[in-house]
Amino acid sequence: MAFSVTEDRLYLNIPWVEERWEREAGLEWNDHHKLWWMPRGLDPLQHRPYWAFLDRTKTYDDRADLKRRGCRWKASLKTWYVPENLDFDNFVEWWPTDLQKFVLCERYAIHKDMGAGSGQANIFQAWDVVDDKGWFAVKVYTKSDEAAHATAQQTNAANAEIGSLMKLGEHPNILALEAWEKLEETGRYCLITEWAAGGSCEKLIGLSDEEQARSIYRTLGDSGYDLDGPEDAFIQSILDESKDEQKDDWLDYAGIFIGILEGLRFAHEQGIYHRDLKPANVLLQVEMDEDTDNVSIEPLLCDFGASKIRSTLADVTNWDKTLVSVRTPAYRWEPDNSKESQKEMKSQNTWDLVAWGIIAIEFLANEKVDAPEAAVELLNGKLAKELDEELIGLLSRSIAKDPDERPSDIPKFKDQIVDFTERRKQKLNWVEC
Repeated sequence: MAFSVTEDRLYLNIPWVEERWEREAGLEWNDHHKLWWMPRGLDPLQHRPYWAFLDRTKTYDDRADLKRRGCRWKASLKTWYVPENLDFDNFVEWWPTDLQKFVLCERYAIHKDMGAGSGQANIFQAWDVVDDKGWFAVKVYTKSDEAAHATAQQTNAANAEIGSLMKLGEHPNILALEAWEKLEETGRYCLITEWAAGGSCEKLIGLSDEEQARSIYRTLGDSGYDLDGPEDAFIQSILDESKDEQKDDWLDYAGIFIGILEGLRFAHEQGIYHRDLKPANVLLQVEMDEDTDNVSIEPLLCDFGASKIRSTLADVTNWDKTLVSVRTPAYRWEPDNSKESQKEMKSQNTWDLVAWGIIAIEFLANEKVDAPEAAVELLNGKLAKELDEELIGLLSRSIAKDPDERPSDIPKFKDQIVDFTERRKQKLNWVEC
């Protein structure tokens, strides 16, 4: 779904070497101006690198300033444009109206469509054009044209996410909400959050060690870090270091597991249950210490559209209308009867821990599951031969089908996981890299 489309003729500054595909993209050539232009109804964001021309109705009084700043005059169009050596984002106030739709909260200029973030929202990458504070993520909830109830569900999800993130504030393991607004033209909600360059945990599960290393390398490169040498050499050095160390699957990912638990601990202490925790809803903030070249990966909980504040939880027992609509099947137990359903509804404080345990099992087995039964099978089969008996016990309790068997106190459970991890590091003389 396009974020916005052209309403007026929009001219683009496209180098001649790249013109060969423009007519296929729906653009038209104006022989008089010697420029390509976008007909009404196309998505300008698809041609973001070629935005250059300013709105003639906005530039007259500022022409001296624009000239001083390096803009040039296009006589045939009778308007100013921004040459390639300047940043178009520095001239937002003079953008054509069609392009100003891509500036949210008067400071975040959308650059790239990252695709659908979920079934009810689209994700974009945006730049702070006011303070140049860097990249941000923009989540725009879709608005259904098919059914009123679908639009209502998305509105409820947007309100739930905004309310939860505002209540949570800043925490190192929860995606920070910078701003939000309701778009006047469409009525759609948009949230601006910090940018997590590493993407979601989901993309790491199922990858080989080399593929994971390449993913992290490219993330660091995209984030602007100065990486020594070519990619292959960098990756090989990481793999060689791994061979020299005692490999331990738990300790390799323990930082991610504990970070997720810390985010859940904080959220639950604020009275907020996520209720749709899964790898796609855990983003990775990847950073590198340029003095030591050590890489750190911090998980960030995101997508609180299904979240609930504990004080507003309704005493409902209808499984079909409540649990199914807010939880992803692979990360929940579905009760067999109404009695189990009522028991599950009263144990919403343990839902997030079930999802956490299944995520941990997916990482440790390097396999994605489609149901909690599959996670149990992996834990009791493949992983039982590889993991410590104490860890097997902790994971088994976290994903127990019977809510009474699950730990109900996440802070206490987190402390147990941290304690186990520290004892394992000491036992293996583990050194952080």
